[in-house]
Amino acid sequence: MDQINQEIRTIKQQIIASLILSFMFVMIFATVGTSMAADTMNTNLAQNITAGVLSVDIPSSLEWADIAIPATATNSSAELDGVTVSDNRGTFAAWDLKIYGLANLIAGDASVNNLDIENRLYVTPGDVDVDGYNVSAGGAFMMANNGTTQSTYMTCSGAGFGASNIENTTFNIRVEPSDPAGDYTTTVTFTAS
Repeated sequence: MDQINQEIRTIKQQIIASLILSFMFVMIFATVGTSMAADTMNTNLAQNITAGVLSVDIPSSLEWADIAIPATATNSSAELDGVTVSDNRGTFAAWDLKIYGLANLIAGDASVNNLDIENRLYVTPGDVDVDGYNVSAGGAFMMANNGTTQSTYMTCSGAGFGASNIENTTFNIRVEPSDPAGDYTTTVTFTAS
């Protein structure tokens, strides 16, 4: 019986040893499997693009060359360069650049030295250089002398973006023999909308 008990104990020890070895193998392979598993995570990317503005940049002045009082009506011409509309709204919408004079050309006493720009100042918009699309110069016009009447200087019919520049615009003023001598000035307003 001792021998049977001895064999039973040996079998129990072998079973326990087998269980211990099996447990160890399971732990080893589980650890190796975990360390070899891919670690996958996600991140969200976000970029907010805010709308800019529709703006216009113009030269600070335009001056005609001096002209002597003529014997007959004569045109005096000057060229305006560097009018730029920048469309950074991000809407790709149409826009217009309108222009008008705030008043007539005046030198000193407005009751005497007053050149009516609506009948004398002829504007021919020049060449358009565009980064965007569908931009063109407006047609030639007589300059209005108040804000109620505005002429189209440059226009974008749609899909507008980027900078659009207009060069070589001609401003022709008719000088009459009856005009008083003087330094005539006025202000011209450009409005992009």
